[in-house]
Order: sequence, then C-alpha cells, then structure tokens
Amino acid sequence: MLVVGPCFRIHSAFHTRWATVNYKYVLHLLYNTPMRYFLYARKSTDVEDKQVMSIESQLAELRALAKREQLNVVEVFVEKKSAKMPGRPVFNEMMARIQKGEAQGIVCWKLDRLSRNPVDGGQIQWLLQNSVIADIKT
Repeated sequence: MLVVGPCFRIHSAFHTRWATVNYKYVLHLLYNTPMRYFLYARKSTDVEDKQVMSIESQLAELRALAKREQLNVVEVFVEKKSAKMPGRPVFNEMMARIQKGEAQGIVCWKLDRLSRNPVDGGQIQWLLQNSVIADIKT
C-alpha cells in the first residue's frame, strides 16, 4: 500500500520504525467510501511525432486503469499545453478543485504529465504532504 502525507503515525508491533499514513486514505478504507479521482491527460504540442502518447491513447490507458482498479473518476481534464512553465489553465482549475475537496486523487499517464516545472511540482508535493491529495495513480 502506497501511503503519503504526515497526518498521523502508527507503530507496528512487528517493526521498530514508524509508518506515515495518510488519514484521508485510511478514512476511505475504514468507512468504505470511494475516493474520488480526477483523470488528467496532457499533450504539450499538436505535432504527433514529438509526443510519446497521444491524448486519446493516454485517455484509453487511464480509463482502463481506472476500470481495472475500480477507481471513482469524477471528471476528466485534458490539456494541450507545455508544462515547462507554470500557468496552465486546465491544470490550475484541477488543482483548485482538489483544494476544494472535489477529489482526493489524480490519475495520470506519467508524473511528467502533471508537472515539468518547480512551481507546479512544489504545489503537488505540498498538497500530498498536507493530505489534500491522497493518491496519484500512474
């Protein structure tokens, strides 16, 4: 189980070290409520040969992953803009909605689809650390 976020700590009788557990993830497990995910696909250019996977291919793979893992995807975000500079409107809307609590997780093809600059990367790290984002699936 992948757990992130310093929300509370548990001690295992079998291990002498402490494990950091994300409280939102634990609450979803305890109360059997489905965690909500946003699906995010990004392509930095319209030229097909510069991109490893097209948006359509990313979406197909991500939808298959969500179906296989029975993820509750509440919305799909598609962006056609480079992530090298901050200020992507679709990404910013998705992050604002995550901060409002509309979703607790993100499904993306690769982590570099989310961010390729330190500002957006730092925002994602901060939201993970503070348990606003509970899970990122790739």
